[in-house]
Amino acid sequence: MSRSVQIIDTTFRDGHQSLWATRMTTAMMLGMVDQVDRAGYQMVEVSAAVNFDSCVRYLKEDPWERLRLMRKHLVRTPIHALMRSLNWISFDIMPDDIMELTYTRLHANGVSRMMIFDGLHDPDNYRLGVELCKRLGMYVEVAVTFSISPVHTDEYYGRKARELLALGADALLLKDPAALLTVDRVRTLVPVLKQAAAGRPLEVHSHCLTGLGPLVLLESVEQGADALYTCIPPLSDGASHPSVFDIVHNLRLKGYDVPLDVDPIREASEYLTSVARNEGLPVGQIARHDLFHYQHQIPGGVISNLKRLLADAGMGDRIQEVLEEIPRVREELGWPVMVSPYSQFVAVQALMNVMHGERYRVVLDEIAKWVYGYYGRQECTVAPEAMDRISERASKRISPKPASPEPILPALRNAYPEANDDELVLRGFFKGAQVDQMLAAQPMSLAYQFQRDLSGLVKRLVGLSDSGRVAISTAGLEFAWQR
Repeated sequence: MSRSVQIIDTTFRDGHQSLWATRMTTAMMLGMVDQVDRAGYQMVEVSAAVNFDSCVRYLKEDPWERLRLMRKHLVRTPIHALMRSLNWISFDIMPDDIMELTYTRLHANGVSRMMIFDGLHDPDNYRLGVELCKRLGMYVEVAVTFSISPVHTDEYYGRKARELLALGADALLLKDPAALLTVDRVRTLVPVLKQAAAGRPLEVHSHCLTGLGPLVLLESVEQGADALYTCIPPLSDGASHPSVFDIVHNLRLKGYDVPLDVDPIREASEYLTSVARNEGLPVGQIARHDLFHYQHQIPGGVISNLKRLLADAGMGDRIQEVLEEIPRVREELGWPVMVSPYSQFVAVQALMNVMHGERYRVVLDEIAKWVYGYYGRQECTVAPEAMDRISERASKRISPKPASPEPILPALRNAYPEANDDELVLRGFFKGAQVDQMLAAQPMSLAYQFQRDLSGLVKRLVGLSDSGRVAISTAGLEFAWQR
């Protein structure tokens, strides 16, 4: 009997984060969620800190309402979400009370499966989340995030996997957000993790930035992986994940049983292609293989932001200098894993070093907090010269002795006595008027219901049209659907 391989969808989360700067609206999601639900995915990844951030700051949509609407339509498929360490949206470690409320509200709004990751792989940064998830009855995965350095050996990952699984998690994830895994490394690392998992499922998540993502996923299954993360074209490839169609096709050619119906996914893919065309959004392309990527190890979204910052400063031609400075900073800081938020810390510090013409002339607060241990236990010490420069520049602003954060919920409840718990979570992570502006926007549910009704009408009209195309324009609203 052939071995079964499960498929997890991350189009609603990482796919549009990687290619559309996390700007997929809930209306776009609802236009295809029913098809995705029929396909038979093991779970569908819908939310993470970046999605909440985009909803509140840019789209002016209530992220909690998004979850509730998605739960309404994902009736067969569990909703999956991500939690970053003890900070989620914030770059700082947050108090336990707001983190506990966040987990509780994610579960109450439809999340039944949670993945927890931390670039330091410090068990203390996972413990609260794992214990809460189990108490709430949620399925929880712990992630080890792949990186290349003298520290991040197969032995290191095996040891960390055992420490994290000992907290009581249900599954282990090998997370490769910067697409650094190669087929050769998979052949040594995945068996180590499979053994560490001790019978629990091993999942693999990798991107296509180096062009190797599909090969990495297929070889991971050959070495024992049980589930893979994929995306639906046109939100696959490039900086995103491998295409679900390619992975399923090749797994079946290799003789594996993949319990997934791709027909409704093809409908979803056609819909997304139409959205990309109508909205002028990019589509995933096969990436060229560039060995320099393995030196700076920066995820695609961070590189795009660096380019924008340099262009705004009139230094767009200096991106190569910044990318060459990044591995130097990373080594001096003790080889942080290039995953959020540490990839942003390293990249922006490298940017500052280049822009100011003197290394560590300006030191980010987050870099000081990193070297002082604010974020957790580190595997490698900071280079003494870098430590001296950072302390000299930042010790007056940042205490070298981190203190545990104080509870913030009592103050939030006093400041917003009429706010429910969902709103309080947002108030805890977003400052200024951002939450007020989001709440003042038109209620999403009415707009979504209108677009869904209109979408259904247009689809029926397309079915009756000889040309296969219908366009509607009325009262300033334009909507087109192509069969």
